[in-house]
Amino acid sequence: MSNETKLGHRLVIALERKLATNNESYKDLAFRLGKSYAYIISLLHKDRPLRNMDYVFLRKCAEYLEIPLAQAFLLADILAPTDFQYHMNLESIFDKTFRDMSADPIWSGYCPHRDEWEELSQAMKMLIHELYKKSGSDHSFIKS
Repeated sequence: MSNETKLGHRLVIALERKLATNNESYKDLAFRLGKSYAYIISLLHKDRPLRNMDYVFLRKCAEYLEIPLAQAFLLADILAPTDFQYHMNLESIFDKTFRDMSADPIWSGYCPHRDEWEELSQAMKMLIHELYKKSGSDHSFIKS
């Protein structure tokens, strides 16, 4: 699967799951999303690039999936979780998180080595950062 095909793949999966859950046909989905049957088929079979999805179509997808519009943009790979952070330099924040986790007596055993940390994507670093920040001083979920 090429990178072009992977873009928006999570949105396609979400649409397919909702379609199955609702026991609807491709024609039903086409009608609800305001697209032709042929368009929906090519979209779901990944024959159509997802980079050209317009705002109205994504809004209709969000309504169909019953999710916030921003989440549809995330599923379509138009936005990334890091787009919701207002920081001039995320790497400096991630570096601080790594240092704090490394020094934390509870988290240090879960902290990856520096070279592994550097290989992580920004999205993965953001996830770890948010989980670490959210844990605060409550480490009850780590206790056995």
